[in-house]
Amino acid sequence: MAAKFKPPKLWMYLVAASEALLAIALIFGIFVTVAGAIAAFHLAVAAVAVYRLTGKYLWNIGGYEFCLFWAICCWIVAMHSFYAGGLWH
Repeated sequence: MAAKFKPPKLWMYLVAASEALLAIALIFGIFVTVAGAIAAFHLAVAAVAVYRLTGKYLWNIGGYEFCLFWAICCWIVAMHSFYAGGLWH
């Protein structure tokens, strides 16, 4: 069973690069609002893909709980940063 992201090798490298850049931005506080919102969207897409593949919720049986939890966390960080300092804070 596959998520049908074609070609898979391109998506693998694209996702790895975007996750690394978003992690660096969030860790070092660079454009936190934008990075948090993009990370939340990225993880929400991953959660939907896992749900469509497995239909399960719990992460330990292959579900989407992990992606959904971190998507919510990233969204909260983005909202907090926006209200604390604006869009480019």
